[in-house]
Amino acid sequence: MSEQKLRVLLVCTHPVQYGSPMWRLMAQRPELEILVAYCSMEGAQAHVDSGFGVEVAWDVPLLDNYPWVHLKNVSPRPAIGGFFGLISPGIWRLIRSGKFNAVVMFTGYVCATFWIATVAAKKLFPFRRSRRCPNLKLSPAPPAMIRMWTNSQRSQDLGSATWARSLIA
Repeated sequence: MSEQKLRVLLVCTHPVQYGSPMWRLMAQRPELEILVAYCSMEGAQAHVDSGFGVEVAWDVPLLDNYPWVHLKNVSPRPAIGGFFGLISPGIWRLIRSGKFNAVVMFTGYVCATFWIATVAAKKLFPFRRSRRCPNLKLSPAPPAMIRMWTNSQRSQDLGSATWARSLIA
């Protein structure tokens, strides 16, 4: 009898060059079934960087060899940098119907979509407290993993640096 795969939803603001290699490696792991949900496609498509005033396009593929979805952004002023720039209510349905063992956000509560995801995950997974292994762990810098509410002890270790390093070793 084979063990069931750990289903993990990875919620990201947009595709970035340092995240894609990690998603590809995670997608190759036989014990994982990942889905990356992007709030914006800004990194995957050429765009004008307002800070530099020039068009920016990555020279490496950001969306190849791992499963991903683009969440519809309903913000009246779409932007990666602002809290109300990424409002994707579809994340609620994705989390509630996706049968995920864990939901991971990269990173923090930087946009409204992440707050929607937090509430959906909290309702889906019962919140349990533990001094040794808290269910919610925030980490300040990308691509650090953020531990979310989970429904199995196995996925409790999702936020640990050791677990993350083991995926790319």
